Amino acid sequence: MMISGLVKKGKGVGRTLGYPTANIDCNFDLSDGVFYALVRVENVSLPSLLIKGFIQQGMEVHIIDWSGDLYGKDIEIEVLEKLRDIIKFDKVDELVEQIQGDIMEARKYFKNKI
Repeated sequence: MMISGLVKKGKGVGRTLGYPTANIDCNFDLSDGVFYALVRVENVSLPSLLIKGFIQQGMEVHIIDWSGDLYGKDIEIEVLEKLRDIIKFDKVDELVEQIQGDIMEARKYFKNKI
C-alpha cells in the first residue's frame, strides 16, 4: 500500500524523546498500529516505522538512522507489514523503551529486505 502526503509540523514530542517523526495529513484506510514502512526521500527508500493512531487526521513516520528536514516536502510511504497494535503508556520511560524495542525489531526486519 502506498501513501503520499505533505510533511507538516507536529507537536515535536518524538523529537524531544530523541525519535523525530514526519507528520503527514491524510485520511487513509489503514488500521491503527505501528507498521514497517519504506519512506521515499530524494529517490532513496529508507527503512521506517509508520505510526497511525495518535494523530487525529493523519499519521507519523520515523525514518530509522536518518536525520534531515522534511517539513513542507511531499513524501511517499510504502506500508509493508504491521509490527504491533498501539499501546498507551502511563510513563514516558516506558514509551521510550518500547520505541527502542520497535526500532531494534525494524532493523532486524529490514536487514534482509533492503
